Amino acid sequence: MSKHLNLDKILEDFSNEIGGKVIPYTDSQSIIIMPTSHGRFQRVLGYTRISKSQKVKFLEFDSKVCEFSDSIDMKKYLTEAAHHTFSRIIIKDGFLQIASSVIVEHATADLIKDMVKEVAEVADELEFQITGKDEN
Repeated sequence: MSKHLNLDKILEDFSNEIGGKVIPYTDSQSIIIMPTSHGRFQRVLGYTRISKSQKVKFLEFDSKVCEFSDSIDMKKYLTEAAHHTFSRIIIKDGFLQIASSVIVEHATADLIKDMVKEVAEVADELEFQITGKDEN
């Protein structure tokens, strides 16, 4: 893929395929509201950033699971994370989140779709396991 990545277009096409919705946030950020396999919806934030150490442009996706607390069985969820293809578990801004990233030059529309789908599905499943609710 070229260095100029039209994330909004890729996400818009994908959301049309799956019945989701894209909300452009800024020039470098978009949100996609994804239907999940459990009949719920999950928000995924997509954005670009430059790595500090390598000066490489990344495409990042993340989705909130719930507010982080010490009562969450992190060992259980980190063990389960070994089975994810793209996703990793992070704590960001006080929230447990599911995230995925790719170097922009390596990103294709199909890869982006697969990453967004996995981030949404895993975040939705964890959110429901931990909170029993659909908030994010």
